[in-house]
Amino acid sequence: MIPRLRGKLMSLIGQTPADDQDSGWRRVPKINLLPGTRSSVITPLVLFLVAVMLLEALALQYLYRDGLSTNERSDALGRELSDIERRISAQEGAIADEEGKIAELENGLKQLAAQDEVARQAYDQLTALRPDWGASLEALLQGDSPDAMFTKVVTAPGGKIDVTGVATGVAGIDRFLEHMREVDYILDLTSFRWEEGESSLVFTADIRTR
Repeated sequence: MIPRLRGKLMSLIGQTPADDQDSGWRRVPKINLLPGTRSSVITPLVLFLVAVMLLEALALQYLYRDGLSTNERSDALGRELSDIERRISAQEGAIADEEGKIAELENGLKQLAAQDEVARQAYDQLTALRPDWGASLEALLQGDSPDAMFTKVVTAPGGKIDVTGVATGVAGIDRFLEHMREVDYILDLTSFRWEEGESSLVFTADIRTR
């Protein structure tokens, strides 16, 4: 009875039992026995992005380390520069002290030079006022001889010498005058005169020291 009823229902909907059998077969779920292929999420683009991120991380690490090294070198150079500046400042201070000492020495030398000049001028004045009497008289007395004998020698301030003497003849006068020419580097014969005496020639000479 049931098959008949089923046949009638199927005839009403326009299906045969064969079609129903075939339709039931098609309604059986398909089972795929082959291993399924799953789409991977790791694509070449993802790999590229990961590589870029790694490179950026390495670059940042290098820059960080280089920055640290640069800062250390900068600090070391700063300390060295400060040390150099301190030494330069110390040297400048020492140079300033030495310059002060040099200035004091120069002033002392100038004062000594001025004192030396004053002393030299005083010495020149003294020697001009006080001639070298010893050398002058020694040179003069070398002209005293038997042919022209000095009878009186008088000195006066300022280097003046008056000589009076007697000569045995004209040859004695000439010998005295020749001697005065020989010592003219220290004695200057300013005037000379002579006259005949009883038995000799009397001469008078005015002489000044040089």
